[in-house]
Amino acid sequence: MGPLSPARTLRLWGPRSLGVALGVFMTIGFALQLLGGPFQRRLPGLQLRQPSAPSLLSCPPRQRLVFLKTHKSGSSSVLSLLHRYGDRHGLRFALPARYQFGYPKL
Repeated sequence: MGPLSPARTLRLWGPRSLGVALGVFMTIGFALQLLGGPFQRRLPGLQLRQPSAPSLLSCPPRQRLVFLKTHKSGSSSVLSLLHRYGDRHGLRFALPARYQFGYPKL
């Protein structure tokens, strides 16, 4: 006897009982996620250190930056943030002619 087909499984269990079983398993998984945090074992030697924040005086804002925009990597969002930063701080931008990114025409 081979594995049960999805149609036969649905007939055997019924849509309501499959929904109830799915709900029970999801509830158990959610409860374990919520309650599992306090019961996790912690290694005594492993302590997370808080990084010390550098003082604002030792961190001057950058004024010269090169950003290479790539395809499908979230670079449009970063480019938008850099444009806003540059506009706010009165910086100049060097963009290609006709806003076409690619190899320069010699």
